[in-house]
Amino acid sequence: MKKNGTDVLPVKVFELCHPKHSSKILLKDDESIVSSVMPCRISVYEKSNGKTYISRMNSGILAKSFGGTVEEVMTEASKEVEEILSLLIVQ
Repeated sequence: MKKNGTDVLPVKVFELCHPKHSSKILLKDDESIVSSVMPCRISVYEKSNGKTYISRMNSGILAKSFGGTVEEVMTEASKEVEEILSLLIVQ
């Protein structure tokens, strides 16, 4: 952002995709359409109050709208991401 003339607070985006999950969706032509919303990304950012926050899509809720394999895979992946985050978050 800085090179484009905008100075923003720190933001890091992490991808947590795991082939065990993503392949179950991406191997099926009719389900690959959801690849853009697969539960892979987590954003860690700082606000002007000096605190650090974590942002992620609620893919567990989103998954319910798809049903079938997509729902199964995204729900499982979402649970794993939450388990990982629970080990990292200090409240």
